[in-house]
Amino acid sequence: MAYVGYYINLDRSADRRAVMDAQLARLGLLERYRRFAAVDGDMLGVTNPKLTTGELGCFTSHYRLLQQNRDSAVHLHVIEDDVVLAGCAAQVVEQIATSAMIDDHDLLFTDMALPVDFKFYREARIRYERQIRRPGNGTAPTIRFNLFPYISCMASYLVNRRSIGLICDILGHELERGATDPIDVLLRAKVAEGKLRAKCLFPFITSVLPGKFASTVVRGARDQLSDFAVDVVRHSFFVDCDPTATLGLAEQRLAGPDAGFHGRLFALVLGFMTSDAFRQP
Repeated sequence: MAYVGYYINLDRSADRRAVMDAQLARLGLLERYRRFAAVDGDMLGVTNPKLTTGELGCFTSHYRLLQQNRDSAVHLHVIEDDVVLAGCAAQVVEQIATSAMIDDHDLLFTDMALPVDFKFYREARIRYERQIRRPGNGTAPTIRFNLFPYISCMASYLVNRRSIGLICDILGHELERGATDPIDVLLRAKVAEGKLRAKCLFPFITSVLPGKFASTVVRGARDQLSDFAVDVVRHSFFVDCDPTATLGLAEQRLAGPDAGFHGRLFALVLGFMTSDAFRQP
């Protein structure tokens, strides 16, 4: 076995645990993935006005999981409890864990939050349509994977077993001196500094279901419909995305007669700008 999986779950989130266990059972992965009890708030005495209690809890949970597996003989796949796994996810992770790809990275994310940037959406759409071939005869799709620069989110990532100590040292040092950035922002900064090697696999082999669960890591006032809009774009680049269901959900939640002139105009213009027909003026 080249890797072992963990899903992070708060004791008070019994509904998420039930959904995750049912998913793992359906995919035959109950023996491969184990539950890790998340930290509700901060257990290490770290306080900082720049981080919310949820952000500190998230930071500490990921750190403690890695610290407990510091001497692991196999690679780790860490997921949060609102993650949906593609049918091929375990197979792809196993292939990565036994290939040279894992040796080139300390962390390899399997999906991430996306920037609100139509140019990024256009590039991702082009890659997605080119890299997935879905034959009409019922056989499995053919998928070519490549890598995007890591942006943010800790929903799902593969950890090189030889890098666990390095990552623990980075996170532990930050916690000791008083963490001021969320864990994903810190890791992105360390990648930019050349202290960590991390990328994101694309298309995504994990995702979140738009509107299914509210985030347990909240920063300030959040608008649920805005979160949904961002999540539905992210989900559209999931290997197992159901285009009909996803489009129907987006039309149900986001479309409306009150969009106004510019709202309707922008929908048409941005749709064209992300198509193959658009040429940069």
